[in-house]
Amino acid sequence: MKQFFCKHTSFILVLLMTLITTNVKGQNLLTNGNFESGGSGVGFDINGAGYNLITVPFSGTTSAGDYAFTNNPFPMNTANFIVGGDHTNGTGLMMVIDGNNTGGNQRFWRAGNAGGGVCGLTVGATHTFSYWIKSVSTTVVDAGTSANIGIQFNNVSSFTLVSGNVQAPLPASGWQKVEYTFVPSSACVTIELWNTNTSFVGNDFAVDDFSVRACVNPTSPPILFCDVPNPAITPPPASFDFNNVGQTSFTYSYTVEGNSTPVTGTFVAPSHY
Repeated sequence: MKQFFCKHTSFILVLLMTLITTNVKGQNLLTNGNFESGGSGVGFDINGAGYNLITVPFSGTTSAGDYAFTNNPFPMNTANFIVGGDHTNGTGLMMVIDGNNTGGNQRFWRAGNAGGGVCGLTVGATHTFSYWIKSVSTTVVDAGTSANIGIQFNNVSSFTLVSGNVQAPLPASGWQKVEYTFVPSSACVTIELWNTNTSFVGNDFAVDDFSVRACVNPTSPPILFCDVPNPAITPPPASFDFNNVGQTSFTYSYTVEGNSTPVTGTFVAPSHY
């Protein structure tokens, strides 16, 4: 009985310590996902044909394939680009791209300093890859003039789009989060993005806050915490009676980032603990 009690108590305490942390997201495994530490070669790579880096002072006009790291798209193209801040805090840097009109799925972002991917992943475990995107031109008015972002994962057994849309939102919609889950088949996974739209009209967009995180899976049956800030657990741990298996349960409530609807349920410790 003593052995059962200790094992059972240890399981619950570890579980609670995991869940009541201020943020149960895994650490971001990407470097420079918000572009504050530098351009291509610092945490990511741009190797697509037809892309051209422009820097301040901007001329006020852009051509297809021009891109910059800036806190406001408007000075890049004063005739068409909108005024707006980055996603991180509204004043930082984002990557702004005048849509490339070169065919062949030209990559504008590849994970890793030289595009070699992100490493340190757990084979067989679910991870998330996400980024934020918005359209930055008044000439983006419909699907035909919006950027459409293709993606390639290598060294994964599966990947799934779980939120957002591959098509950039219209300018009035602001920033949209795009998130995939994927299961690595290797400790290192390459991730590459390109724009499938090669239209001269519109097709201008910004991206920011790239992230790769491991999902936290603390319960059985599993609740998959992939992007869960500040979960609220009730009742508090002090109210648990660890001497009574029937009392070792709690309700949980958390809100997934980007979705205001809370996810709730009840956890009861498995009897074999």
